[in-house]
Amino acid sequence: MIKARASCLALVGVAIEGFISKPSLEGMQIIELSTFTDPELAKPPIPKRPQLDFDSGRAGYIANTVEQVLLLLRDMDELRNLKKHELFLSVKRDLALATQATHVVEEWVNQAFCEMKEEESKYFAAQKAQLREAENQLAIALTTITELRKKLVLKDKEIEKAKQMAYNQGQKETETHLKSQLPVVCRIFCLQTWIEALNVAGVDSNSELRNPNRAFYPPAIRTRPALQSSVSTSTSALASSTKVP
Repeated sequence: MIKARASCLALVGVAIEGFISKPSLEGMQIIELSTFTDPELAKPPIPKRPQLDFDSGRAGYIANTVEQVLLLLRDMDELRNLKKHELFLSVKRDLALATQATHVVEEWVNQAFCEMKEEESKYFAAQKAQLREAENQLAIALTTITELRKKLVLKDKEIEKAKQMAYNQGQKETETHLKSQLPVVCRIFCLQTWIEALNVAGVDSNSELRNPNRAFYPPAIRTRPALQSSVSTSTSALASSTKVP
């Protein structure tokens, strides 16, 4: 702005100097403005014939020149204001587009965020459902294991009970068998001792004392009716196998 005003003042000075140096103003043309560096000042003003009615035309020419300079400054201000307004409108339009684009981006981001939250909620819900199902399956498995352990303990108890019963039964049977066999063994031992005593005494083999039925047995091991046959067989075999020395 200051540079433009200085250029305009320089133009006025040049015009006045040219007017003073020429006595006649007939056919005078407007000074070319192409010599100035400012592109706004390089444009020629509106051509207008100077009025030479007052003071041989000098004062009118000076006034016309000053008027042209002032009009040029006003035109430059209007042009600058017009450019400012256009720039403002352009910036406003760009700002509106940027704001609209920002709203579009915000809507897109919000939509993407909502979709992501929805997918995340679905994923977490599915994971929770799977975890709940796994926990239920684990609880069922633990319950089954507990029941199987209880059944195993009961089976172990039953097996131990059966073993104990079998052991007791076997023990009773063995005890009964041993009780039934003990008198026979004792009678055989007594008969053997009796025969050995007869041999030592030198009793004849045809003697009545060598008859197994004549042998002495303690009352506890005397022959019972149920064991008479087995005892007789055993004593007879023992008596026949024993020889008198």
